Amino acid sequence: MEEEKSKVLEIGSFVSFSSVQNPESFIYTDGFVKDRITLRNFARPDAKNVFSKCLFQIYPFFTNTHKKEAQNLLDESKSHHHGEDKPQGKVGTKSQKEIHELQEKLMIEFRFNQEAFKKVTNNPVSFGQPIQLLHISSNKFLALRPVEADMERENYKLFLEDITSDYTVFKFMPCYRHQKDSEGLIFINDHIYLTSAILILNRVPYVHFTEISRPAGGQEELKSIEPEIKTAKSVGKSLSNAVYRGTGSQTTASKSYVETKKLQKYKIEVNGSIETPVKLMLNQFSQYIPDENNFLCYGDTVWLNHSEYRASLVVTKQLDSKSSTSSMKVDFDNTVKSDNFKQFVGNTNGMWIIESENYQKGGFLPWNTPARFRHFSSGQYLCVKSVTKDDKSKSKDLRISLSPEPDQDCLFELNYIESTLPKGEPRAQQYVLKDSFAMFQHCESKSILHLTIGKQGSSSSFWKPTLSKRWTEEDAFRVIKANFNEVWETNFLISCFPKLRDFLDDLIESNLVIIPLIDHFANLIFIAIRNPHLILHSSRKFQER
Repeated sequence: MEEEKSKVLEIGSFVSFSSVQNPESFIYTDGFVKDRITLRNFARPDAKNVFSKCLFQIYPFFTNTHKKEAQNLLDESKSHHHGEDKPQGKVGTKSQKEIHELQEKLMIEFRFNQEAFKKVTNNPVSFGQPIQLLHISSNKFLALRPVEADMERENYKLFLEDITSDYTVFKFMPCYRHQKDSEGLIFINDHIYLTSAILILNRVPYVHFTEISRPAGGQEELKSIEPEIKTAKSVGKSLSNAVYRGTGSQTTASKSYVETKKLQKYKIEVNGSIETPVKLMLNQFSQYIPDENNFLCYGDTVWLNHSEYRASLVVTKQLDSKSSTSSMKVDFDNTVKSDNFKQFVGNTNGMWIIESENYQKGGFLPWNTPARFRHFSSGQYLCVKSVTKDDKSKSKDLRISLSPEPDQDCLFELNYIESTLPKGEPRAQQYVLKDSFAMFQHCESKSILHLTIGKQGSSSSFWKPTLSKRWTEEDAFRVIKANFNEVWETNFLISCFPKLRDFLDDLIESNLVIIPLIDHFANLIFIAIRNPHLILHSSRKFQER
């Protein structure tokens, strides 16, 4: 801890922000459909707690001159489209040549900002220095605008925005006097204030949240949002009563119905306050790692692909016909390739997040070092369980399984196969390279992941993940890293589907639409869930356009 405390925070670093009073409560946001920014407790195991959604990368302040010009043009076009009065001579006067020139200026500005970022990476960050925070999971920038917060109406709302602006600029400010005597440098695990660079009512807004008080009964209570919760409950009794009034954040409590229909326990909203600053602990996940880096890192998403049979380790749902309940099991599935079998296309059910023993720490993934593999969509951890055999001996058998909690049974290590290591890379024996061939070993039992071919009837066969005490050449797995687009798109799908299902429930409850329309919508959701690659392909085309 002392060694880390002495490290200076640098531009490009990946960081998280936690509560000083409760260091395992972090600023968290999904960044897609669920865009509310909250404080989430990671002390209790929860499949929904994905630490990458707490991570931000520190960027310098960018030049936004042409971006502002383009944004103003878009805003004016929208106003004109909606029939609002337009400033004389501004909307509709841009010729195709002028628009083309603006596009070129935007690209030049983008490249300039990109080069500026590369030049200042690993430079120290100082108190009062303008910086920007890129949310890693959603690839959006944190922003604070002078708009009412959702819960604490006297405060201001934090957003995630696609484009940088004056509202995405923040500063780290010292909490204590002695921090001002450190030449302005910020150190890892420092207590800081996070402030917006834009004044609101001529005052500095601070990132703020209200700590939860825990009564003797143990039930969480947040007094400042109790009236809002009671209002939302009364509104949520009937869909027909949900009438929207106003625009932006100025709405009645009826708008809260959509967000609080299935009301969870009290959430701690993170917002901006000009009255009450809150101390934050600045935690570093890892230093800056270039995009062209060839090594795997903690936090990366990978497929575990059996090299001989081209089968990926996946999680499937198994339906019990007797009890009509479903459970998840670890299995092997065929690998798909596209572009004339040159490009690997992994199953989204076979995506695994690599986690360090200490989930708050990142960096390069070393060989022969314990790590956890967390299933991307279910949030459960790959593990090895001891199961009693069905025979009379009642002996124990080790089986590959899933665990909701990250315990010792969930620790695995990747061991390199020397003959597959590249000769020209000096660190190849120290850290795991992308697309490396490896032996996948369970730390506690020292058993090796193995693919067994089982028989089903007289003709058909199936693949089954088993454990072996001895490693053979057939037990080589290729650890294939998912690229940014694949991870982003899968995150987007996981975020959208619960909302789509809720919307379908609302349609059925409201009796406002005919049954064939509901059936058609349900079929679309079913097709999307069973064939996510169709949705991903469509979203790629949309992004290209």
